[in-house]
Amino acid sequence: MKANPRFTAILLFSLGLLFCSLADIVVKWVGYNIPLPQLIFLRFTIALLFLMPIALKKRVHRSKILPFHLLRALLLITATFSWFAGVKMVPITQATVIGFSLPLFIQLFSPLFLKEKVSKKRFFITLFGFIGVIIATRPTDISQEPLVLSLVIATIFYALLDTLNKFCADKEEPFNMLFYSSLFGFLFTLPLGIIYWTPIPITGWLFSGTLALFSLLILLCTFHAYILEEVSFLAPLHYIELLFSTFFSWVIFSEIPSLSTYAGSVLILLSIIFLTRPKKQTALRKI
Repeated sequence: MKANPRFTAILLFSLGLLFCSLADIVVKWVGYNIPLPQLIFLRFTIALLFLMPIALKKRVHRSKILPFHLLRALLLITATFSWFAGVKMVPITQATVIGFSLPLFIQLFSPLFLKEKVSKKRFFITLFGFIGVIIATRPTDISQEPLVLSLVIATIFYALLDTLNKFCADKEEPFNMLFYSSLFGFLFTLPLGIIYWTPIPITGWLFSGTLALFSLLILLCTFHAYILEEVSFLAPLHYIELLFSTFFSWVIFSEIPSLSTYAGSVLILLSIIFLTRPKKQTALRKI
């Protein structure tokens, strides 16, 4: 019996969101014991080691859009540094809600870089969503303000990265995009990895390898989900991640989300639902 493509897409996308939450848990768990530059270096290094056998078998050739891959790697490294720095200290549910604002930032960047038209209606819905971001990012502890800002900055860079990924999607295979991100990420973070290197126990290596594996699985699941189903249909499923992050942060770290986090998430949710509704009689491109 042939699997239903929509069901498969939902399953893959939901698995990707599960891996996102698990990756945040790993960062929060080991972030106190491994220097941040070293952790990010290991994330790219181990991911590259996972991909290298497949790359050799596929004989990946030099890309025709190599400068864009360099830029993608720089955006990814910047976003990863900012996100890891914040998620180590900020409650995971609050970090997850901040991450929900990514489609809102894409609404701002797509007209600039992809020449997409944004109507006044979509602009005001986006503005409504940003009000939710402001409410959700209000820290309960004033000392967490810089960390919350770090998460917002990370989300902005992830939005820039997603915008660039959409531009590259029609010009490059998904595996090549994954491979070049890991390759250039390794090369760019190598000096920092050497400078900040400290001996780590076997558990540190296991957690770093797990983090790298989760990072690859997130991209693989979402890439294939986008092939099977429209982005507008899958986008609202992002809010499943809030259930995952709330459960894991409560069980592992005994974190209870604040009321402002939930209030802001409702406003962001409403704005994303309106922004991702497919237009009538309009064919949406699959990534």
